[in-house]
Amino acid sequence: MSVDGLIRDFGGEIRSSGETRFIVAVLGHGSYAYGLGSEAEWQEKSRRFFAAAAEMESHSFLLSDWMFLIGESKDSKNLKTKIEREIHARFNGRGYMGEYLAHVLSGIVRPAS
Repeated sequence: MSVDGLIRDFGGEIRSSGETRFIVAVLGHGSYAYGLGSEAEWQEKSRRFFAAAAEMESHSFLLSDWMFLIGESKDSKNLKTKIEREIHARFNGRGYMGEYLAHVLSGIVRPAS
């Protein structure tokens, strides 16, 4: 099943939460896009999903700082410690996908030296 099909099965993009849109955007951006279908299409779609997630959850340090997370802003608008705390609060204890997202996103916020 395609990601588009999965989104339709969960009620469509209109009914997706900010967090769901953010997760789909993370998976559809950068080096991950090739696994979802047309890379160019998913690059565009992920930007739209990131922006919608940030708008829907404007109080979120993590979701509102998506341009930093994808490397389009050199520095975070927020304290990196706040973003990292939110990553763990959102994704720890939520199974393999939660562990994966926590690992990947934490690596972006605090890259290994």
